[in-house]
Amino acid sequence: MSENTKQLTFYLVREKSEDTTKDFSDFVYRLRDSYVFVDVVQDSPDTISISGHSSYKSQLRYLTFDKPDFLSDYSFCMCLTIGSEDYITFGKLRQFLTRQREDFRIYSHQLQCFLPKDIDLVSLEFGSVNIKAFDILKKYDLRPIYYSQQNHLYYALTTDKHVNIVNHSLLEYIFDKEIPESKLSELSYQVAPNLNFFSAMYDKKLIPVNFYEYFSHSTKIINRSFFDINHPNRKVFVKPYIFEFKEKSGEFYTYAGPDGASMLMMSKILQGETLETCLQRVLQDELKIATDFIGAFVSEEIEFDRDREGILTPRLVVFVYVDKILDKAKNLQLSQTGWRSTNGNLPKITQNPEFKNIGN
Repeated sequence: MSENTKQLTFYLVREKSEDTTKDFSDFVYRLRDSYVFVDVVQDSPDTISISGHSSYKSQLRYLTFDKPDFLSDYSFCMCLTIGSEDYITFGKLRQFLTRQREDFRIYSHQLQCFLPKDIDLVSLEFGSVNIKAFDILKKYDLRPIYYSQQNHLYYALTTDKHVNIVNHSLLEYIFDKEIPESKLSELSYQVAPNLNFFSAMYDKKLIPVNFYEYFSHSTKIINRSFFDINHPNRKVFVKPYIFEFKEKSGEFYTYAGPDGASMLMMSKILQGETLETCLQRVLQDELKIATDFIGAFVSEEIEFDRDREGILTPRLVVFVYVDKILDKAKNLQLSQTGWRSTNGNLPKITQNPEFKNIGN
């Protein structure tokens, strides 16, 4: 490894631990057994060296009492020190983690955020990048952070720390040209308010993967049903699953219910409503758990049910993601109540004191 190679730091974490005395040794055993790496060497009881390429060597150290404070809730935590040119080892490590039965996350010390779990997105913190593309985008105040290998496009950070999707077709056109424009409105648009939200949203399919599909349109709802959610012009049922964003873990969570998604309430798009205004009404007026939502994903799956007149009616399955759930204790108790009265009324919530400190 070159002496001038910049060192990058990442943290590999998971929430649950099966046995803290054996977690690291079990991880090392599986890593060696995977045959993904050129070399796995035990340097000390809590440290190994790994290499995905004979020219480089990276270090993984298991952390116990010396975890960073912001990762203290994670039972399993390792620190990865890796050269900025060693993208091969990093890519292989990400592939290995996705094949494990446990849910691992990777936190970038440089970016101060969790990385998306989808290994299709290449982290551009490493030196194997298209320098010319970087220079062109820098001219328009864009810093590439991820590159999608499947969709052939960049996601870039703006000067105000928003995340934009980049128009790869326009980038390709200006790649070898000196153009006079200092601003190009069709070069990018915002898809996430910051990097931490971007990772969580990308993992939940809330980020566009095609530039023109949502260019000049709202990206608040990603619609994979191809149903007209802005002008339904008919009765449509809605089945919303509600999730909350947890800043510390950089992920969306829901309270555990009978079917794994407790914040669930059937509704319908009223006359004159779009799906967006319908969801806002459900959250604010019917459920009273949030004033708005960050994003929503409409599943390609469309269910059917009969309305009161016996007419077969489509029902959209929608995953709705909010920043904060209001009155968490009350809504947690409500989420664990699996019945409704025959007239549709919700059960009376007496605020059991056992729920007081849960979910905060």
